[in-house]
Formats: sequence, C-alpha cells, structure tokens
Amino acid sequence: MEKNLATSDELSPGAWTAEDSRAASLANNTNAAAPVFGASPVSSADTSAYRWVALFIVWAAFLLSYVDRVAWSTVAAPVGATLGLKVSMLGAFVTAFYAG
Repeated sequence: MEKNLATSDELSPGAWTAEDSRAASLANNTNAAAPVFGASPVSSADTSAYRWVALFIVWAAFLLSYVDRVAWSTVAAPVGATLGLKVSMLGAFVTAFYAG
C-alpha cells in the first residue's frame, strides 16, 4: 500500500517541500552578483578585436596543418624512394604524421 506524503497527517512542520525550496531560492536571490551590462572597464570593441585576432591565429594554424598534410600525401612515395624506406616503414611514418 502506498502512502501519500502530500496529504499525510504525519508530515512534520520542518519537512522539505518544493514550495519551500522555491520560496527560499527567491528569498536568497540578490542582484548583487548579477552582471551589470556596460560597466566593464574593457569596451566591447576591444574584446571583439582580440577575438578576431585569436580566430585568425587558429584558422591559420588549421590551414597550415591541412596544407602540410595534403602536400605530404603527394610527396610521400618519392621521398620514401629517395631515402630508401620500405613501403611498410613509410606507411608507419605517414600514419604517425597524420595521427599527430
């Protein structure tokens, strides 16, 4: 047999309920920690310029990595033949290069 705690006479006055939790949350909520827009010492124009610089640096790094991997795939066989590497050794080297 199930017991309905919401209507039980045995519910103590100090028992936790969802309504009490919401009321306590609203009572403890202060606006002191809320962000104030426009009060920052650094303007949004400065931060957006830094974001664009960071984006360009990350983009350039990915582009360099892509071009390097594409270029290596076209010259791997001639370089391996010139260095006298076996195909299995060249495959291990190329795999290590692509992995990281």
